[in-house]
Amino acid sequence: MLIRIRIASAHGVPHVTFGMGYRASSAVLNVKPIGEAYIRGTAEAPDTIELRVRMEEVPVFLSGKPKFRGQMISVVNNSISSDVLLDSIDVIYPAPPAEGEHPILATRTESMTDAEFAAVTLRKFVPKAYRRPVTENEFEQLMHLYQQLQERRPDGLEALRDTLAVVLSSPHFLYLTEPRDDDDSRKLNAHELATRLFYFLSSTMPDAPLREFANSGELLNPEVLKSETERLLNDSRIDRFVRNFTYQWLDMSALDRVAIDPEIYKVWDVDLKRDVAEETYAFVRHVLENDISALAFLQSDFVMLNDRMAAFYGFPKVEGSRFRAVSNAAQPIRSGLTGQASFLAGNSTGIESHPIKRGVWITRQLLNDPPPPPPPNVPELDESQLKA
Repeated sequence: MLIRIRIASAHGVPHVTFGMGYRASSAVLNVKPIGEAYIRGTAEAPDTIELRVRMEEVPVFLSGKPKFRGQMISVVNNSISSDVLLDSIDVIYPAPPAEGEHPILATRTESMTDAEFAAVTLRKFVPKAYRRPVTENEFEQLMHLYQQLQERRPDGLEALRDTLAVVLSSPHFLYLTEPRDDDDSRKLNAHELATRLFYFLSSTMPDAPLREFANSGELLNPEVLKSETERLLNDSRIDRFVRNFTYQWLDMSALDRVAIDPEIYKVWDVDLKRDVAEETYAFVRHVLENDISALAFLQSDFVMLNDRMAAFYGFPKVEGSRFRAVSNAAQPIRSGLTGQASFLAGNSTGIESHPIKRGVWITRQLLNDPPPPPPPNVPELDESQLKA
């Protein structure tokens, strides 16, 4: 289905999350995020957000007979200082075809037989899925499979669907295959280099411009490789690299492993926890995009803030939920990674700070010098016996 939302900002640039799920008996039971956006439209000229959703991708109500059950669309303003104006939500089903050619199927003419359509589709899709040129023998094997499937089914499109499923089950699609005939190392060819580069920086298969450079072999030219790398660094998909790399490098999962005591820290909630993590992602992204020295991870003259984090840290008021660099001269303790709440909360007990966990995190994540494991047969300290 196509969900079209017209929405505007009353002031500031609020960050909005869209979700879809179900409710029953007036209670929201399960909602899955389906998109997000910064809203810059005005009441006179609202933004139009279009989201394409398949029903199997969102929660649906399956059991019980509560009153007033049904699907729901949620619009959540993540800002505490910017308001949003919701104009309308339209749900269009079935969704009209997206503009441009189909990402998998070829364009079919009236004169094409089912077999011809399958052959053109496979020649379009398989090189993209395998991320390299495909040999005639590989095409012939897939067409032979298609013909066998079609003999069992009257529907040619169903046979083509199952053939494409075989392509998507192949090791050539599932893995980054870099075969060699012996144990000696070799240089990557252009397609292998394109695959590594794009998955590293964009977390998905190479796009059309990079595939063209790989097909021509020009990607092996250092100048072309540099130019394509800079293009990807300036692409919006670089946010995937920032999140994946930061999550692993800085052990951001620690925020989910620690249960913050809500009785002691009453301001801690789901929204604050999300922005605590977003501060760190925004910090790494700012360093990368502005070519700032990596020493900023240890000591910086700025902190990344939005309205919620500015209020949490006690900085002067910041408008909107968008993170931006702010001087930390008033609070130099908020410097680098170790001044951020994600590091402080993730390496705590959830009730109080834990200097040992912080020290281990610094030596392991920042200095790549993890401490040795404790000696065997040494029990943990009985914290109840420790004196303040």
